[in-house]
Amino acid sequence: MPDRIITGGKPDPDPTLLTTQALLREIASIKELFESKLEAVAHLKELFIKDIERIETQFRERDVRADLMSEANKEALVAAFAASKEGIGEQKVLFTKQIDAMNDKIEDVKTRFIATEGQSKGKTEGIGFVGALTIGAAFIISTLVAVAALIVTLTHLH
Repeated sequence: MPDRIITGGKPDPDPTLLTTQALLREIASIKELFESKLEAVAHLKELFIKDIERIETQFRERDVRADLMSEANKEALVAAFAASKEGIGEQKVLFTKQIDAMNDKIEDVKTRFIATEGQSKGKTEGIGFVGALTIGAAFIISTLVAVAALIVTLTHLH
C-alpha cells in the first residue's frame, strides 16, 4: 500500500520518527549489554583483588616463618657453640686430671725403682723389674697421649 503523503511532502508515518525509535531501542539494548559487561568486569576485578590479597598474605606468612626459622637457627647455633666451648673446657679439665694421675703413677714408679735399688736382691732381678715398670709406664703414657690427641682432634672437628 502506498505511503500517504502529508502536506509538505513527508510520508505518513514519518520515517524519521520510526528511525529515531529504532535507534533509541538499539541504544537501550547496547546500553544494557554494556552495563552487564561492566558488571562482569567489576566482579572479575573483585575476584582478582581477593586473589592478590590472598597471595600477599601468603608472602607475609612465608616471610614470618622464614624469620622465625632464621632466629631459631641462630639460637641453635649459639647454643651449639656454647655447648662445644663448655665441652672443650670440660675436656681440658679431664685431660689435666689424666696428666696429673699419670704424673702420680710416674712418681710411684720412681719410688718403687728407688726402693727396689735399696733392696739386697740381685742386680739383674732389680733391673728386670724396673725395666718392666718403665715399659709399663711408657705404655700407659703413650696410650693417654693418644687418647688425648683423639679427643682434641674430635673436638675440633665438631
